[in-house]
Amino acid sequence: MDQHAHAFNAGNFRQFVGIYDFPLAMEVEGQMMLFVTPDALVASMRGYRLMLAGLDSATIRPRVKAVELPRHSRFRIWTSWLHFDAAGTEFGVSEFVYHCRDRRDHICVEMVSVLKSFDAAMVPAQPTQAFRA
Repeated sequence: MDQHAHAFNAGNFRQFVGIYDFPLAMEVEGQMMLFVTPDALVASMRGYRLMLAGLDSATIRPRVKAVELPRHSRFRIWTSWLHFDAAGTEFGVSEFVYHCRDRRDHICVEMVSVLKSFDAAMVPAQPTQAFRA
């Protein structure tokens, strides 16, 4: 997950999508989305990264909470994604479950369940600045 976070933080979305199997189903708080191609996920992640940058989110960091014992080469990883501003202050969290498969030469993510998405509405408003001509 650390390499995954590094790719996202660096804007290297081609590397970021490399762990996923396509088509990729993603459940976001009860709503299903389907990313048919890596390009579709790249476009979505670029938009998400831009939204976070607009909120002064400098980085995200994973905290793996649990890894399920594999059954028939499949397992789940419960992960909290912590959001930090440029000063290093944590200001948000997302909760994900990655549904994975061990393909012997690599592990791929077959589905993602987003239990709690980052809520931009919960970010404290920044003070506005007055501009004068």
